[in-house]
Amino acid sequence: MRRGPSTSRTVVPVRTAAPPPWITLALAAVGIAGLAGTASAQGAGATGTITGRVTEAVTSTPLGSASIRVTGTQIGAQTGPDGRYTIRGAKAGVVDLQVTHIGYQAKHVNVTVTAGASVTSDVELTQAPFSLAAVVTTVTGVQSKVEISNTVSSIDVASKIIEAPVTTTGELISGRAAGVQVISSGAVGSGSRIRIRGQSSLSLSNDPIVYVDGVRVDGKTGDNGINTGGTTASAFDNINPEEIESIDVIKGPAAATLYGTQAANGVIVVTTKRGRVGSPHYTVWTENGTLSDPHKGSYPDLWVSFDRRTGLKTCTLVQQASGSCIIDSTYHNNVLNEPDLTPLATGNRSQYGMQISGGADRLQFFVSGDQEHTQGPYKMPGREITRLMTERGSTIGDDQIYPNAEKKVSLRTNLNTQLTPKVNLSVSIGYVDNDNRQPQNEDNSDGLMVAAIGGSARTDLKDARGLPLLGYRSFPIGDIFAQVTTQNINRSSTG
Repeated sequence: MRRGPSTSRTVVPVRTAAPPPWITLALAAVGIAGLAGTASAQGAGATGTITGRVTEAVTSTPLGSASIRVTGTQIGAQTGPDGRYTIRGAKAGVVDLQVTHIGYQAKHVNVTVTAGASVTSDVELTQAPFSLAAVVTTVTGVQSKVEISNTVSSIDVASKIIEAPVTTTGELISGRAAGVQVISSGAVGSGSRIRIRGQSSLSLSNDPIVYVDGVRVDGKTGDNGINTGGTTASAFDNINPEEIESIDVIKGPAAATLYGTQAANGVIVVTTKRGRVGSPHYTVWTENGTLSDPHKGSYPDLWVSFDRRTGLKTCTLVQQASGSCIIDSTYHNNVLNEPDLTPLATGNRSQYGMQISGGADRLQFFVSGDQEHTQGPYKMPGREITRLMTERGSTIGDDQIYPNAEKKVSLRTNLNTQLTPKVNLSVSIGYVDNDNRQPQNEDNSDGLMVAAIGGSARTDLKDARGLPLLGYRSFPIGDIFAQVTTQNINRSSTG
């Protein structure tokens, strides 16, 4: 057997001197720094990833451009068009996420992050019940309301319609914008006369100019198409209140600066409703009601006094004071209080409408349709209907029996689409068909109410033709009803 060489090692102890104190301190500092570096490296590795999706609470529509931040740090992310986000480098453990989006209530969510792993946290946001920043659409574009130096009155139409029934656009502005005066006769189909900060001219028009979705439309009042003694139609009232999102009234000299010299009387900017991203939203409504004169049957009577000593002779107090006659009898009456003679009746109103809105990321739509029919509180007395049918030998048309009525159909379609990332296209189409019928009334000397109030208590008087006036002023009331005044408007607008 062959054996290898063997070796032996002898350890000889060596005595060394102690190092100086400054060397000991330096070595300790180096060791502490190394430990701190190791701890930092270990801390940097204890992070994870947070992913998720931010949506609208009611419709589950993804919300783009929402901000997600880890509370107390600068770590965060922003959602894409699909509502998804990713946050990397979140510290392991329980972290607090703050999620915000314009127009929605901010929300805090606790998320447990595992080192080296990914955790999912989906968040639903609820729309804020208040407006964060009011904007106004002017000729120069959309601006923040606080940036406009001139006075602007904004009206939230949707809330006003809920508060009280509104039948015309003029009623939306009346009493809701400072410095704006709305005058209307109150008759069915009568137009609203709008004055912003009073009248500015004695000879020229004092009407404000009207823009609907950025397109100027005919909004003049006092349309001469109907001339019935004071009642005038209004193109402004042809705009359907149910289609309007908001109204801005721009006043002051700066209105002329923005829109030109024709805007010296002010500007009314109407913004119609638009579709929003989400599933289709349907709105259906109907209104039915009656119209009547609250004083019907209780108008003050007209009085007449007689001196019957030498026949039926009218005697006034002045004549009696002069000694020309003696009042020995009186009589009082008012045709407005006589059921078979009064032109006052109970009218009715009905309205039916439907709206559909919705859309996807690249296309939103709003479609609206509305039909309204109103019959005013006037009707030809039955005795006059019989008289005219006998004279003419034919029936009487409803337009003469009911001289005050309005029938209106409103249609609107608004489309918004994104053609390219930098090009958006908006189309707004509106159509109105309005049939308006007005009686001779108001300051017309031969109008309905003037003929009744300006008549006489005597029912035995006759006109030049020998026809009984029955208490009316100059003509039988049926002849006044027979004067038919109508106007038909077909208007379309595209912008």
